[in-house]
Amino acid sequence: SIALLSNLDILTPETAYSSVPPTNAYFMFKWRQRLCLLDFRGATTRQQIQFNTNENCYYGIPWESWFESNILTIPNKSDSARSGVETPIGALILGERDSYLIRGSLTDIIDSPNNPLALTVSAQPMNWAIGTRSPLTLKSTPYGTVWLDQNKRIQLWDHQGGFPLEIGLPIRTSLNAILDTSAIREIAEAAWFQ
Repeated sequence: SIALLSNLDILTPETAYSSVPPTNAYFMFKWRQRLCLLDFRGATTRQQIQFNTNENCYYGIPWESWFESNILTIPNKSDSARSGVETPIGALILGERDSYLIRGSLTDIIDSPNNPLALTVSAQPMNWAIGTRSPLTLKSTPYGTVWLDQNKRIQLWDHQGGFPLEIGLPIRTSLNAILDTSAIREIAEAAWFQ
């Protein structure tokens, strides 16, 4: 048994919070080297954005390291966080009713002697009253971020902090023809072609 113990590697750091990510999220995006999950369908979790733990490890995969307190919540309790995208000034989160901007850095929300509990980021409402019911239409382009909003209009935000502009006016009639059911709106997907 002494020979078996001498072969153990007890000095190699492993993932400390290695666990599978939540399985009830319908949307995922990457922001500042973190994976963010959102579009949870539960009554108490629909405003949440859960992100992976940032660990330096030699054994295990850092993005497989999740901790249940790494959650950011949008401030509007009557809205649902549906989709998100990385932009040059922060992460744009689209709810069903409004949009939110996350600035700062995502830090692990783990209270321990090595990692004190500290929040360095929050989701600020944009107060546009423009969100989406079609999360897969949110796309980054060289001109800004585009998406199909909850009123079936194509919006373009140029990352300058101002109000988004409606584009695609010549196809507005075709957009109005989209069936207004949750099943159809959720499978609507956009693609950007240069």
